[in-house]
Amino acid sequence: KEIHLEVAYMPYSRMDRAETPETPFMLSYVAEFINGLNFSKVNVYEPHSQVTVDLLDNVTPYYHNDYLFEAVREIEEFLEIVDYLVFPDAGAMKRYEGTSIKAQNTLYGNKTRDFTTGRITGLELVGDMSNINSLATAVIVDDLSSFGGTFVKTSEKLRELGFKRIVLLVFHAENSIFKGELFNHIDHVYTTDSILTEHGNWEYKKFQDKLTVFSF
Repeated sequence: KEIHLEVAYMPYSRMDRAETPETPFMLSYVAEFINGLNFSKVNVYEPHSQVTVDLLDNVTPYYHNDYLFEAVREIEEFLEIVDYLVFPDAGAMKRYEGTSIKAQNTLYGNKTRDFTTGRITGLELVGDMSNINSLATAVIVDDLSSFGGTFVKTSEKLRELGFKRIVLLVFHAENSIFKGELFNHIDHVYTTDSILTEHGNWEYKKFQDKLTVFSF
């Protein structure tokens, strides 16, 4: 028999490299465990990096954020000559090279992080900012959000540049998005229910007008 494994979100996928000598390389251990189960096919959705693909046997990656980006463009009435696509860091921009996630006006973040605490200590936006005006919408795109610290920092910089509307598209969202400051800084969040499970809970109904969850 052929047995397939469907991985909605690869555990520890962000721990794909050792930033300091003390950082455990957790993704390699998870991949080794999965490989040991000898699945005939492993489907991984929106992997965080190529490292996930390289470590897994019999793997097929699926990237669906490009389809979701088209949906968000339509909902937000994205104007190519006015609005901006924003990647929070160079890694996110590289991840979506060769996809339909592109725009005439694009910015990306150059951030610094304290890897002992995980906190972002600084972020600057890079790109042509000559078209920015108060009517422009910024669409931030990435694969995953937890508490959303990166996107909060990004949105703060975008507000300083004059953007009035800022929306976020992430394929994966942990339930912790409801417990940070994300919704205080982002006008609308678009995501999927790949790992999000608590969006229907009564205590989070206050976010329903600022959240769109696509079916995974």
